[in-house]
Amino acid sequence: MDIAFSWPVTESDTKSEYAPTQIISEFIKSKGYDGIIYKSSLTKGHNYVLFNLNDAAVVQCDLFVVSKVKYDFERLDESSSLTA
Repeated sequence: MDIAFSWPVTESDTKSEYAPTQIISEFIKSKGYDGIIYKSSLTKGHNYVLFNLNDAAVVQCDLFVVSKVKYDFERLDESSSLTA
């Protein structure tokens, strides 16, 4: 579930590509939950989705600048399947 929510969405993505997570989010919201927490795909932290921003208060705000980006690549074998 973390992977589905943390998968980056770009302007070129069609709505059908992220519709499943939107449907799951709406279902969770309809059950009375305040939000969702899922693992970040970029770091060891977590992302928070709040359904109502008035349910939270900013207690600290920091500005960060990206200082380094690292990509690791692995060769896929022929039996691996890729999805578009």
